[in-house]
Amino acid sequence: MSGILPSAIITIGILVFGIFFLIKKRKDNKKKTGSYGFGCLITIIVVIGLLATVGIVAYNGYKEAEIRSDIKKAQAIYLSNIKNYKNFSNREAKELSIKLFLLDACEGGQKKLETYYITDSSVKSSACHELLRLNIKKENLPSSKTELEIIKYLNTVNFGKALDNYQNFINESKKETNNEINESKKEKNNEINESKKETNNEITKANWKCISGDCYTGSGILVSNNSDRYEGIFKWGKFHGKGVLTYADGHKYSGDFKIGYYHGIGIETFVNGSIYSGGFKKGEPHGEIIQTFADGAKFEGNIDSETGVSKGVYIYADGKIEKGTWENDKLIKSE
Repeated sequence: MSGILPSAIITIGILVFGIFFLIKKRKDNKKKTGSYGFGCLITIIVVIGLLATVGIVAYNGYKEAEIRSDIKKAQAIYLSNIKNYKNFSNREAKELSIKLFLLDACEGGQKKLETYYITDSSVKSSACHELLRLNIKKENLPSSKTELEIIKYLNTVNFGKALDNYQNFINESKKETNNEINESKKEKNNEINESKKETNNEITKANWKCISGDCYTGSGILVSNNSDRYEGIFKWGKFHGKGVLTYADGHKYSGDFKIGYYHGIGIETFVNGSIYSGGFKKGEPHGEIIQTFADGAKFEGNIDSETGVSKGVYIYADGKIEKGTWENDKLIKSE
């Protein structure tokens, strides 16, 4: 309620002044002309409306300035220190910096809140009022914990509406994180897809020769003129059942096949060091899977090869974590 109080006071003050001015003006006009003068009335009403609008705009500008000042302090005092731990995503780090700032800003409870009322700090008074309601206080933090443990604990605490005025700042971070993940995941998958495309072209062009066993319907070893090698089960001349397909460039798949496709459970290792481990359907990752990239980044979750939708956890090479849902490597929902 404190957040809208100054705006209401400004607006009411302007309207009361306008009404008294209007009454006086109309009385004066009545004495002079014998008429209340409705043309003048309309002009005065418009002016009053404009003044009220200016008052509201001025208050909102003051409020935005207070929010920017708070964010600047949170960044300067807390944000870089939180990021040094590398345990949190960009969004989590920015949200934590605001939480720590508010804990300090609201230290003192009701007395500090009354100070903000007096100084017209509507943003902080609103936030501190919410923290008092939730009984979230700096002195209640576990004193026996390390700084990192306290920050991790704060990451689990719901600050309710205390963070409402800072959501644009926090969600900007989310957008940045989402873009980073989308670009990172897209770039890595493009590399993998190019590798698979090259491999498939090589298979199409290659001439294969059975060097051992039954390479039509049974178990055997098939080698191409490109030095690619398949060792496993066949059905009607196709890779079908358990097998290992090793390409001359080092690309390798070990697991289940169905009529020539990777299909079932398997592990696909790419030349650049990336690895798919888990389910496959018609040559594509499908179902529960662990995707490890060459730089150490990792995706763990569930993939639907038909819709292109995947849901799970993306772990950056530096340890940052993002949970969400992706569609064709684009993050569409963060959790």
